[in-house]
Amino acid sequence: EDEDEDEDEDEDEDEEEEEEGSDDELIIPPTPVTHGPELDEEAANKVGFILEEFLCCHDVTEAVECMMDLHKLARYSKAVLDESVVRRGLEMALDASPKECTLMAKMFCSLVDQAVLVPEDAAKGFCDIFLDLSDISIDIPKAPELLASITAEMLKTGHLDSGVVKAGLVEFQSQDAKNYKFFEAVHASVK
Repeated sequence: EDEDEDEDEDEDEDEEEEEEGSDDELIIPPTPVTHGPELDEEAANKVGFILEEFLCCHDVTEAVECMMDLHKLARYSKAVLDESVVRRGLEMALDASPKECTLMAKMFCSLVDQAVLVPEDAAKGFCDIFLDLSDISIDIPKAPELLASITAEMLKTGHLDSGVVKAGLVEFQSQDAKNYKFFEAVHASVK
């Protein structure tokens, strides 16, 4: 009889362990991306100048110097300025051509490599554009495909924070299923 009781207790413990194990499968969605405030006219103009200059000359060294000067604007944190540079840079590049998209991505990578831009802030700029793609793609039908390609490449090289991108893609998926389809492979690759 004692053996039967021991077997019953073992079975109860096994069932509890199975139930506990099922909790491990619970998937918690990523925390939504928090975006910085809009820049005032002076700061927005400085950001625009830096990016126009880069698209004209393709000089990364000058872009780094201009970014360092931009960071001296005391009204905004470095993170807010960097997110704005990435967001505006992507808008300008998508509006220009695939070549400019590639060049802009290279500039962002160089800025990250030189610790002028951090992957988290770069990713937030990308997430801003994800959420605007429904409007952008009206004028630039190739924008979702181009942005997905740049996002995948920068994630692969570690130049974008994967956690921020993942959260941005979850939000994007719920808001714009039509354009999200270009990002399914990107989303699946993000850990």
